Amino acid sequence: DASVLLTTTNSKNSDTEREGPPNKNSLRGFEVIDAAKAAIEAACPSRVSCADIVAFAARDASYFLSNHRINVPMPGGRYDGRESFANETDQLPGPFSNVTELQASFAAKGLTSDEMVTLSGAHTIGRARCLFFSSRFSEMDPAFAAKLRAQCNGNDNTNVNQDQVTPDVLDKQYYRNVIDRKVLFTSDAVLNSTETMTQVTENANRAGAWERKFERAMENMGKIGIKTRGDQGAEIRKVCSRVNN
Repeated sequence: DASVLLTTTNSKNSDTEREGPPNKNSLRGFEVIDAAKAAIEAACPSRVSCADIVAFAARDASYFLSNHRINVPMPGGRYDGRESFANETDQLPGPFSNVTELQASFAAKGLTSDEMVTLSGAHTIGRARCLFFSSRFSEMDPAFAAKLRAQCNGNDNTNVNQDQVTPDVLDKQYYRNVIDRKVLFTSDAVLNSTETMTQVTENANRAGAWERKFERAMENMGKIGIKTRGDQGAEIRKVCSRVNN
């Protein structure tokens, strides 16, 4: 319901999802959504929600970053919510999670263990703060760890590429990185376990297998917790960072 975009809510609280520990000083790109919203409002006011814009942006980013190999059939029709609370970000799977915790957090949103492994593959792009993995250097491939140590240079707030091989391409390289112990988070490394290794190996080796699964999993994730016309507190915001008057 695009609650993560809000800075001004119906409850007038300042501790919005943007301020939650997983998002603060980490989540970026709000200006991209704002620009899309402004262009859409100019063309057809109060017709397309911020929630749909976020979902379509994920769809389009997946398409372009995968060199057109991933095409998510993302439906529309979402409405925006009017509340946002930082403490709700504890529902997000964390970088220090083990397999059981990952499976539980995805299951709580109606997603399977296979979808958890599939969606983890999004860590083939993007950047992460050294704070979230600097305790793991001894568990990584030694050459990979040495490279990361140099990049972090003792600063927990430094951002580094999550995938050092194809950092700007949405591809299956992530699964090869899991196998080779060249991933950042504990939550990535634990996929190299008996429960999930079969899926990791298949995604790494079978051409097109991960891409098709990723399309379906993204479509399913896009249906979680949506608001539709008539739901309490549902609206189509005019500006994505604040609720309508």
